[in-house]
Amino acid sequence: MVTLKPGWLFDYATGTLAVDPSKRSAFAAATVRGGVVNAPARDILPRFGIPILPTYAASIPLHENHDMMQGTTSVDCIHYCAPGMGGANMRITVQPRLQVESWSLYWKESMDTKTQVLDPLTDLELPAGATAADLARAAAERLGWRPAGKLLRLEGFSGPWDRCLLNGRLLGEGEALEEAGVKEGDAVTYVRVELMAEGWK
Repeated sequence: MVTLKPGWLFDYATGTLAVDPSKRSAFAAATVRGGVVNAPARDILPRFGIPILPTYAASIPLHENHDMMQGTTSVDCIHYCAPGMGGANMRITVQPRLQVESWSLYWKESMDTKTQVLDPLTDLELPAGATAADLARAAAERLGWRPAGKLLRLEGFSGPWDRCLLNGRLLGEGEALEEAGVKEGDAVTYVRVELMAEGWK
């Protein structure tokens, strides 16, 4: 049994929420049953065959799991809404790089590469489950760059327009950031390729 402020008791083994008897009140009793909205719903909805998943009690310990609550000691009184229950957004720092390729129209390959280091994007917010491709799209939008799907691909260029790297390791486009080891506050390097046509065909 875990004691939660102010006087809530939550049993992780059974998922049971209770109130310290010394702090019990009619309001607290209603809250245990789901609050002023969920308590009546628990009485009414089953009459119509609508199932109710018992997730309310499990959400009590996660009252600070909202993106706007992280790093604070405040209690969010609407923590039963999304994002919640592990669905909080992730904020990361993005280090943008513009990789400019001088692309020969004759040889159909890069003749020179110059990489521009741009100012970092701080607190880029991504939803839970976001992938490296989602990060690239969000960063490009913040930077005012065209979507990768609308860029002109010169003959011979087959590489990706966007790449994301964590500590030098390339992240797969469809790889979830959490599964790739990206954590809140981490710095991810985002590289966008730009082709500069050179010579004649």
